[in-house]
Amino acid sequence: MEKKSAKRKFAKSACAEAGNFSLVLRRRFDTLQAVFQRRRHDWPHTVEAMRRLQTALDLEFPAAQGAKRRLRLYEPRKHYQRAFRLKKANTALREQLAKVTESKSKNSNFLSPEWLLRVFLSMPAVSARGMAHSFRDIVGSDFNTVSRTSIGKVRDVWVEMYKPMVLKVAADRAAVAIGAAKAARAIFVPFYLVLVQDEAEIRLRSREGLEGIAIPRRSRASKVQQNIVEMAFPAGSMNIPTELEALGDKTAGTLATCFERLLREITASVLPPPQPQADDQSQAADQPEKWLFNILVGDGIATNEAAAKLLWSCIKERGLGPGIRYFLLVIKCATHQVGLTAKSAVIGRAAEVAGGTLHEHIAGVCVRLYKYLICDYYDEFASAAHDYVSRFLEVLPHSEADPAATGAMARMQKMYTTHVIPDALVALWNNGLGRLCHVVRDGQNPLEERPRLVVAFVQFIVRFLLMVDSSPHLVPLLHIP
Repeated sequence: MEKKSAKRKFAKSACAEAGNFSLVLRRRFDTLQAVFQRRRHDWPHTVEAMRRLQTALDLEFPAAQGAKRRLRLYEPRKHYQRAFRLKKANTALREQLAKVTESKSKNSNFLSPEWLLRVFLSMPAVSARGMAHSFRDIVGSDFNTVSRTSIGKVRDVWVEMYKPMVLKVAADRAAVAIGAAKAARAIFVPFYLVLVQDEAEIRLRSREGLEGIAIPRRSRASKVQQNIVEMAFPAGSMNIPTELEALGDKTAGTLATCFERLLREITASVLPPPQPQADDQSQAADQPEKWLFNILVGDGIATNEAAAKLLWSCIKERGLGPGIRYFLLVIKCATHQVGLTAKSAVIGRAAEVAGGTLHEHIAGVCVRLYKYLICDYYDEFASAAHDYVSRFLEVLPHSEADPAATGAMARMQKMYTTHVIPDALVALWNNGLGRLCHVVRDGQNPLEERPRLVVAFVQFIVRFLLMVDSSPHLVPLLHIP
């Protein structure tokens, strides 16, 4: 049966080939005959040969009677190649469109790797609500492409992945420094751990496990510890990400426990003890000693000094590991003291004494501005900043510079550091912060320099002032300086 079916298929294909050949031949012949019939007197022999060919075609390939069957012709191969390329390009474009518009993977209910990466690489300070709305507007959908809950979960996963990655890089740098010190036959290799810390009262949504229904609520004030850690090596430095920690109280014992836990966690990950080989017991003794200088920076309250004393006693009683010598240095941050003074003048007791209601609303207005409005209306804010600078920017000649204002800017930058007052701000507002003004260099024309300065001022405002620097997040609770 299989042989007979194969023979039938072969016969059908042969008949189809013959039919197609006759149809193509007749079309070609009709075209040639139409050409030669117009000038049949010029080529009589050719016309006679074509007449005989017409007779032969009618005898050997008779035309089908009745309804004509539409036979598929063999078209050139380049047509199929072009159709294949277009189909392949269409499929690639559909897949690319699906990656942008569809957040779920094929045949699954999980986020696709493309959307996971977009959430990973987004700014940590942007709220989940603003990000969800932005994704929806970019895709052009009526519903959220990625929900706020999914964004929070993705950020949680990213935080748990990011911390070990950074600690692994720090451990590699420490290993390189130890290897270089060993090659140089140094007695010790120094490491510097700068810990800038402060306690804050932040209203977070939390709940207690013994309160009945597990409904998160916003407490009046939560005690939160924020640590910014920078570790310096002989060949450079890097920031170590840390999480916000909830504190039961603000006593010295609680604060010292927080410091000790953070210190031991970083030390165990970055400076692990050497592993001696079985064939060489003296290898551990050849390792240079690791000197860890812990620089603890905080405000001027007495709790920090008491916590530092307790930390020193704990490390003295139980060291950080073999081959690690610990040093502790406590520093009072003058910038923090000035910041507390400014806080008192803006929203504290000094503002209450001055009177008015601005100090009661400014904190809520700033939170609403940076958490919601700037994220949702970023383009409008940028356009408004450009219009404002174009209208009110004053460009003065070099002869009208105010030396007193320049000196005040330098002292303010020295006090608040370049992280708060960068060099670009000092270079643009070189005539003081009281007004939107810039003084050109000696020999420059203010009118010619104004268009360039307008662009520079707008770029600085958009890049530095309209972006959140850092803020505590309720989901990842991670601070990356």
